[in-house]
Amino acid sequence: MGKKLMDPIRTSSNQAGSVIRVLKKIPIERTQAEHQAVLRLLRGFPGVTGQLSQQELRQLSSLVITESWEKGQTIFGNNGFYVILKGSVKSQTQQDKKQTEERNTVLGFGCCFGTLEEVQNYESNRVLCFTAQENCEILKISHRDYATIKKEIASRDQAMKEDLIRQCPFYEQWPKLSIRKLATLIEMRNLPASHVLVREGDVCPFAAYIRHGECNILQDIGTLVKKRFGKMHVVVGKLTEKQSFGEVSILSEQPSTCTIITATEVELGVIQPEALKGLDKVTRSLMLQTAQPTYGKLSQEEINKEYLRQEKQKKWEHIKRTVVAEALFYNGIMPGTGKWSPRRGGRQHDRNTCHSQSQ
Repeated sequence: MGKKLMDPIRTSSNQAGSVIRVLKKIPIERTQAEHQAVLRLLRGFPGVTGQLSQQELRQLSSLVITESWEKGQTIFGNNGFYVILKGSVKSQTQQDKKQTEERNTVLGFGCCFGTLEEVQNYESNRVLCFTAQENCEILKISHRDYATIKKEIASRDQAMKEDLIRQCPFYEQWPKLSIRKLATLIEMRNLPASHVLVREGDVCPFAAYIRHGECNILQDIGTLVKKRFGKMHVVVGKLTEKQSFGEVSILSEQPSTCTIITATEVELGVIQPEALKGLDKVTRSLMLQTAQPTYGKLSQEEINKEYLRQEKQKKWEHIKRTVVAEALFYNGIMPGTGKWSPRRGGRQHDRNTCHSQSQ
């Protein structure tokens, strides 16, 4: 979804023409490059990308076909989802008085009509009926293909979420049925670095299962520097992939003893508190028995010691960087270029001085 979509107006008719020739082939006879060409074309139509996810679009692009319609022929839109690649059609759908302006609408290149899913008990006066205004080439996504792809994607997503839970140490011995129930509640999210997930003193806003990325666990350093700098935190641990947090806080309604912030871009599955509390009693009890709080509360003395250790480490790293940078500059090395500078550097200057004196 993050990719920039093309404007259909900018999608050339030449590109559409070449794709039409590809779509005339049986899907199994198309090359990988031809499948990619179809996908690129479909991504240029907002009417398509607004209806289909990128995952659905990627798979359907290798299954879609084109149909040829002669001028005057009738097309029933409730037989599938259609994208006009050449020509135009006019809507003949019967409308009520409030929708008379929509009647006889002419659709051209890049426009879409029809349904992705089969509509049951569709009233006869609501049938999506169109008439070809000229010879047309129309891409079609069948109900059967869409249903198959949708089912496959849902199955893969469910399997991925179950694996995500099972890989967390607390859930290794859980029965498959309980993991399956939990997986159906998960929503996948992608979050940037430095995003606050949980604040110390608050109940966790969700239970989370980390798939990719890393998070920092912080605790308030208390009175050590609060008077000078205000509220500050010290890193007391990390959470990485195949780890979870938030379950105990939500089910026990206990405030979190730490703040959790993403250290890198993170992909994680989350379960909302309402969904977690809505689980059956057996699953909730099992979770409370196996899961553990994210991080135990450290004493003030331990937090102060850890803060001082990290501050010393930061100062040492700063000193090392400064010394190395000065040494490189003195020797005429320009960081980032990998080349020597003939204009700077004590050693080069000394050589030039000695050479001039000898003359």
